[in-house]
Amino acid sequence: MELRLLKIQYTGSIAPHEVVAFRGAISSKVGEKGVLFHHHNGDKLRYSYPLIQYKRLEGHPTMICIGTGVDDVHKFFAQPDWSIMISGRKLDMKIKHLELVTITVGMSAAPLSYQLYHWVPLSQTSFPEYKSLSGKAEQTAYLERKLIGNILSFAKGLGWYIPEKIKLTITG
Repeated sequence: MELRLLKIQYTGSIAPHEVVAFRGAISSKVGEKGVLFHHHNGDKLRYSYPLIQYKRLEGHPTMICIGTGVDDVHKFFAQPDWSIMISGRKLDMKIKHLELVTITVGMSAAPLSYQLYHWVPLSQTSFPEYKSLSGKAEQTAYLERKLIGNILSFAKGLGWYIPEKIKLTITG
C-alpha cells in the first residue's frame, strides 16, 4: 500500500505541555469543517486513527498529515491568517520545513528493528492489570499484545488489511 505523509514544521517554539494547546488552536482556526483536525463531527466523535497529528519536533510545533489528512490540510492553509495563540502568546506559524513523501506500507518477511519514542501503551484502566501480572516476562508479553493492537488500529484507520499474523518482540 502506498501512503502519503506530509510533515509541516513551523518556526517558533512550544514546550512539551503546549502540544495539546497547539492542536486546539489549529482546530479552532479550521472550525467544524475540519473533522480530521479535531475528530468531532457535530456532537459525535470520530473514532479512527488520527490522520492529522500534532507534535513537537526539535522544539517546533509540527503537523504530520497521513493519507487523506494530506488532502485536508488545505483547510488550515486556506485561512487568511495562519497565526495562533498558545499560552497567551501569538505564534505566526511560518513554515520552517515542509516534506512530502510517499512510502510503501507492508509486511516484511525478515524481522526488522524499530525504536519507539513516547509510546504510551497503558491507560488508567489497563495499568492495574499490567501491574498485577507476575514478572517481567508476562508484563512484556502484555505490552507486545498492546503494540500489536496499536499496529492493527493504525492499519484499519488507513484501510490497510493485514492478512498475516504480526509477530513482534519487545527487547528493551
